Amino acid sequence: MGATQCQLPDQAERSQHKFTAPSLLLKVKPQSQVTGVNVPHKVSDISHLGDVIGTGTNHVMTSQHLDQRQTVFELNHQQHLKYMTPEDGFSLPMPTFHFLIDNKVASASPESHTSLTSSSGQSRSGLPTSVIVWWSGQSSVTHYSLVKPSKESKADIVWPLSSPVVSSCVSVATEFLALALDNNNIIIWNNYFGVPSKTVHLETEGKVMEMFFLDPSICQQERVTFPPYPTDSNKCLLIVSTDGQMDRIPYGMNEVNSPTTQVFSRAEKDDDFPTLVNTLSHFPQLIVTFHKNGKVFIGDISLRKVLCEVKLPDSYSLKSPWQPCAASAGNGQMLYLQGTKTDGETSDEIFVFALRSFPSLDRYRQKTQTEVPLIIHNTLSQRVNALFKDRMVHHSARVARMQARWRQLRVELDVMKHLQDCK
Repeated sequence: MGATQCQLPDQAERSQHKFTAPSLLLKVKPQSQVTGVNVPHKVSDISHLGDVIGTGTNHVMTSQHLDQRQTVFELNHQQHLKYMTPEDGFSLPMPTFHFLIDNKVASASPESHTSLTSSSGQSRSGLPTSVIVWWSGQSSVTHYSLVKPSKESKADIVWPLSSPVVSSCVSVATEFLALALDNNNIIIWNNYFGVPSKTVHLETEGKVMEMFFLDPSICQQERVTFPPYPTDSNKCLLIVSTDGQMDRIPYGMNEVNSPTTQVFSRAEKDDDFPTLVNTLSHFPQLIVTFHKNGKVFIGDISLRKVLCEVKLPDSYSLKSPWQPCAASAGNGQMLYLQGTKTDGETSDEIFVFALRSFPSLDRYRQKTQTEVPLIIHNTLSQRVNALFKDRMVHHSARVARMQARWRQLRVELDVMKHLQDCK
């Protein structure tokens, strides 16, 4: 339970860093709310537009129609609306964005595609070619290209969804995108192939707070015998809910119908609800959880249990448990926490915990992880060569089956000839 920690003194001399001035690449505005329009004027505009509706702002609904719909809704559901709490004023929509490398969902322009990607589809330079944005309270995700010459804020792709987006995450190389909706539906999208990988409904009383793509090395891998070349590996997505429940969703070629596994159950007390969850580099099965009561735990996802607790000195407590300041370094060997004095003095310190001082973590440092790629990039020539090689390996078996079939046909012909002669 205990651990050694050290205090970092203030550095007298700080290294000076100079950065280049930022430049505007793209300006994105939040989607406008749906309001009534002048029908004859809008109909003439839409007839010449020809675009997909997408965001829902191009419509032919008048203000009177929208007001009547709201009135009818309140009359039909007045027995339920009385239990709803009034909204606390206007909330400013906040954006969440992820940069993506060139993919088949929002591919780069033909002029830049040759220079940006290789024959296997991977980005040569590793530079992002698009960005996805979603705004809090809105039920759509927009894609914007970063390689088009103009800086217009018009979205290139719009994904309308069944419920507002509450959380999202992308894998390290942006091959996968996960979206969590307000109705607890989870959508995992394969950006590399441009197809959805899995959609699942999460059974929890809370809402999705965070999501993490886990290292495939901790997922059980199955050997695929066909086709005769490396295929997609099994992967896992970790879901953290506001009520403390954590679930692991398997996805991949062999995990389409695999059920969701509960890692940790719902917390019994509100103070035990998590506020932040971090993963440790080089230790893919370990997570660090921060709770409202200021406690910090390290747990194992695979074993589904808590291993140890990280505690600050008695005169300190975790600063801002609802939004803690923490980081890991040294290949996951060091954990940094910001603490504050408990006696009321405004004194904040940074504490460094060496994870080697936790005996329960010794076996994780000694264990070697086999690297498993998240996406296997097979080129066309690799797939064709593998198929030809497999065909040559099974050539003798095909010849034997063909000869056996011809012998069987000869026997069948003799039987048919004998029956004909008997007539």
